[in-house]
Amino acid sequence: MSSMERALRAAARRDSPGSQAILRQVYRVLNLLQVGFAVHAVAVNAQRGAAAAHPGLLVAAMIVLAAWTGIAGVVHARPQGRTKVWWSLADMAIAVVLVGTSQYVLGPELYARDYLSIPVYWSVCAPLALAVGVSARVGMLAGLLVGVVKVLVTPSLEPGLWSTIIVYVFVAGGVGIMVEFLLSSLTERDRAFAATAALAERERLNRIVHDGVLQLLALMEREGPGLGPRGIRLATLAREQESKLRALLQDRTVDLGVGDDLRRLPDLTSLLDKHASSTVTISAMADEVHVDETVAHEVDAIVTEILANVRKHAGPAAQAWVLLEREGNEVILSVRDNGVGATNAQLTGAAQHGHLGVRDSILGRVRDLGGHATVRAQPGRGVEWELRIPVV
Repeated sequence: MSSMERALRAAARRDSPGSQAILRQVYRVLNLLQVGFAVHAVAVNAQRGAAAAHPGLLVAAMIVLAAWTGIAGVVHARPQGRTKVWWSLADMAIAVVLVGTSQYVLGPELYARDYLSIPVYWSVCAPLALAVGVSARVGMLAGLLVGVVKVLVTPSLEPGLWSTIIVYVFVAGGVGIMVEFLLSSLTERDRAFAATAALAERERLNRIVHDGVLQLLALMEREGPGLGPRGIRLATLAREQESKLRALLQDRTVDLGVGDDLRRLPDLTSLLDKHASSTVTISAMADEVHVDETVAHEVDAIVTEILANVRKHAGPAAQAWVLLEREGNEVILSVRDNGVGATNAQLTGAAQHGHLGVRDSILGRVRDLGGHATVRAQPGRGVEWELRIPVV
C-alpha cells in the first residue's frame, strides 16, 4: 500500500493528521461547553441544596461532576485517549448514573418542580463526545439513552421531562453530522490534492517519453519503408505502438487505490482514448465527461463491439472514427467507418435473426442504459452508429 493510499484511507476516517487537526478544535469547544455546563450545574444545585433530600450526596455528585470534567479535558486533548472504548463507556456511565439518581438525591417534590436532573445540561456532553469521536448515529443513540433514563426515573407526560429526549438526540445528531461533513470535505480536498500531484507526475513522465520513445518510434515509422519488406513491417509495428503509447499517455484517469467513496467517477473521454490506433481516430470533448462506473463499462463494451465489427466486416483497409459529444443530460457517441458498408435491411436482419453482436452487445446495452441507437449504412460507404445515452 502506497503512502498516498494510506494517507487517503486515514483521511476517510478520523485518524489522519488533517482530521485530527479539525477534531482537536472541536474537542476544545466541547471541553469549554462541558466546563460551562458544569459551572451551571453547580450554581443550580447550590440554590436548591438545602431543600434536597440528601444534601451530602448532592455535594458528592457535584464533586464527581467537577472532577470528571477536568479528566475529560485531559483525555480529549490526547488523540489516542478519545478513541478508547473504556473512556466512552465510563463517560456515558457517569452521565447516566447522575441522571438516574436525581430523583432520589433531590427528593420527589424538589425534582418535580422543574425536572432538572443533578447534572442539568452537563449530561449531554457524553453523547456529544460520541457524536464527534465515532459518528452522528452513535451520538444520537447515546443521547436517546440518557433522555430515556431521565424519563424512566419519573414517568410523566410533562413536556419539561420528555422534551429532554428530543433535545439530547437532535443536539448530538446535529453536531455529529456537522463534524462528518467537515471531515468529508477535508477528505475530498486531500483526494483532489493527491490527484493533482499524480497528474503532475504523469505529465512529467509524458514529457520524458515524448522526447525519447515516441520520437524513436516516429523515426522508425518514417525510415522503415526504405529498408525493404522487413522495414515496412517494422514501420507498421512502430505506428501501432506509437498510437497505443499516445493513447496511454493521454489517459488522465487517476486511480488512487482507495475505497469506492473516494475514487473519482470514470472519465468517458479517457476511456475512449484507449481505443485509438493506426486505424481508429478518437475525437472527444476537451472537458472530462464523468459518468457512473456501470455506464462507463457498458459504453466501453459497446464501442469495443462496434470496432470489432469494423475489423471483421468493413475490409482490411477500413478506417474508423469515434466522436464523443455531450448535449444536456445525454452523451452522443458517433462511430463510423469507410468500409464496404451494408444495407439497412442487412443490419436489421442481423439483429432480428439473433446476431449477438448487434442485438445484445450494442442494441441491448444501449436499451438497458435507457438510451437509443440509430444506425445508417450504405454499400460501399461504410456504417455509421449514433448512440444517445442519458447520464447524470
